[in-house]
Amino acid sequence: MEEPAIQDKISELEAKLDKLPSESADEATQKELYLELGDAYLDANESAKAKQLYQKLLTETNEAYYAAAYYELGKIALDENDFATAQQNLQLAIEWGQKTNDENTQAKAHHAYAFIMLQTQDSAAEESKACLDHIMTAVALFSKNKKYDNLGKAFMLLTGFTQARLTTNKAIAYFKQLLEQHEEATDLLGFIHYHLAAYYEADENSKEAFRHFEQALHYKNKLNIGSELGETYYHLGLLHDEQGNSDKAFEYNVIALRHMLSLDDISTYASMAVIFVQGGIEDCTNATLKQEAKTLLEQAQKLDLLPHADAEGATEDNDGFVYDHSYTGNLLEQTREEQEQAKVSELEELKNDFAKKKAALPDSAEDFAQAAYDLLSKLNEGIDRSLFSFLARKKNKTRKVEVNNILNDSQESLKQAIANADDDDLKTVLETWKGKLDDNFRG
Repeated sequence: MEEPAIQDKISELEAKLDKLPSESADEATQKELYLELGDAYLDANESAKAKQLYQKLLTETNEAYYAAAYYELGKIALDENDFATAQQNLQLAIEWGQKTNDENTQAKAHHAYAFIMLQTQDSAAEESKACLDHIMTAVALFSKNKKYDNLGKAFMLLTGFTQARLTTNKAIAYFKQLLEQHEEATDLLGFIHYHLAAYYEADENSKEAFRHFEQALHYKNKLNIGSELGETYYHLGLLHDEQGNSDKAFEYNVIALRHMLSLDDISTYASMAVIFVQGGIEDCTNATLKQEAKTLLEQAQKLDLLPHADAEGATEDNDGFVYDHSYTGNLLEQTREEQEQAKVSELEELKNDFAKKKAALPDSAEDFAQAAYDLLSKLNEGIDRSLFSFLARKKNKTRKVEVNNILNDSQESLKQAIANADDDDLKTVLETWKGKLDDNFRG
């Protein structure tokens, strides 16, 4: 039944735009209508019409439309996986945004351009610097114009960049440097502290993670910044639980769920907060908080964020809500194991390839170096990107030891290959690989 509503909206917007010239609409209103119509075309899967609309805007004498038109064309090309066209249009959006002082479109175009660059996985120093420059330009412009939701997305992209290009220790050092550089920019501090805390949590440094999550919460509440606010309460709740403060942990997860469910885009952490609230609601002695928890769980159930009612642990008495602590813990562990299992076959394949290439040494030393890099990347990804690090402490420690052992083994094998190589060009290539492995995976 959604399609007629979309078509009605399209017809209404088209009619408004037809009347605008005679009604002498102001520039901002007319521009907003064009963008709204383009979005409606895309919602109706009519990308050809959206392209035609934005291309038409580029023939208008009013240059104020150009940055937005190029940006929207860039987004469409990105959705179509036409990265070359997307980059071309986004670059033009940046240039026209500068000419017309359209800082919001500039920021979004810088953000999207950096996203494309990150997909190429080109870790060369020049490319990495260019990608980072785009991200930080977007950060500065979003901050200047108080576009905090977009600022949160820019910082998520920044963390994606640091995860892909830096070790955990180097990423922590980078965010600490950001804190020093922006100590007066209070709207940035909430975001910097949050992402620094997340890295400390991944590195199993609960004390520093807690301290920086608390700082993030302070600055976000001080400036009424909703972006990542629910996630901040969620992480602090987990850390309170780790410290044995179960009442505070429950309260923070209720607050986290309150914020997460108020947003149009539901956080990836929402279902985890739901499970935590379910597991603690029976022990809650605060009547007001308990009632809010029940209301939020009902809301989450309508959004299909609750475990299914026929799951183990659910009973007719609890109406599908699962309050049993042991069940909640098992469900969390099961969820983590299912996600980890999806990566096992790929990891085993990489390990087999590494062993095969190592056995073939000294021949094809470059292939061995690539196999080592691919395996270390996958192992390191399992440490840095775990969503359930609070349940996986021992496993993460084991994985870090495995990374270190494979790195040392690879470096020793490459050292021998370099010593045995007769070709100077090959020696240079292998030295480069050896340095790359150290730069990317040495903690």
